[in-house]
Amino acid sequence: MTPFQGVEEGSIPLSRSKYRVQWAAMKSTPLHPTQVALTGLLFALPFILANFVVALQLQPLYTWLGSVETLQRTPVLPLLLLLLFPVGAFVAARPLLEKDSKGKRQFYILNAALATTLIVLFVVMFSALGEEIYRCEVLHIPNCD
Repeated sequence: MTPFQGVEEGSIPLSRSKYRVQWAAMKSTPLHPTQVALTGLLFALPFILANFVVALQLQPLYTWLGSVETLQRTPVLPLLLLLLFPVGAFVAARPLLEKDSKGKRQFYILNAALATTLIVLFVVMFSALGEEIYRCEVLHIPNCD
């Protein structure tokens, strides 16, 4: 006897339909735009905090970052933390993509400004970091940071 015996072919078993109902309920939950904007901003926080730790040499975090061999040789951590910026921009812009009950989209200035700012910061910092990596690691220019 199979767990789905008695269920017609092509119909959704009860266990799957329960998850679809839950997904539909989550999808239709209204998002408060200010909370979503703050959540998007939180995605930029790890990069900013790591930058402060390195710039101000805050102990013991600075010593721990310097002791990890992989972090000394490659810029993996800044790149990974920088990749959170577009994720935060997407999260902040999500209410702009939602339609209201009348089928129209609302424009939230805070969310649009934050998403745009995060994308611009990502492009500027990613290109600067890429240029720095290229000069130091590929061209082997002396006296590189």
